[in-house]
Amino acid sequence: MVADGKWILYQSDIGGAETYDLFAIPSGGGKADNLTKTDEVSETGPRWSPDGKQVAISYKKKSAPVTDVAVMDWNTRAVRNVTNEATTDHLWSGHCGGLTERFCMRRE
Repeated sequence: MVADGKWILYQSDIGGAETYDLFAIPSGGGKADNLTKTDEVSETGPRWSPDGKQVAISYKKKSAPVTDVAVMDWNTRAVRNVTNEATTDHLWSGHCGGLTERFCMRRE
């Protein structure tokens, strides 16, 4: 849920292709909105930034061997891949935490 408590984010696989999109639904109820609408990219694990302006997500193109971390701007819904992992033996994970306005990412 976003810091102001107005939105809940979740992921859903449409059509069973295991390519997930991100959705937002008002916390008070209402219609869900597909935020990403991507057939070739799976977006999962949304995490709000502490200020509610961005969302960190796991981002995997169908053609990619590994999952990256991307950031979605909440106002524009623009998604930007920030890790672009080139090797197949590493995995990125990201989260937002604490009282800072920063994302934390870990390469394993």
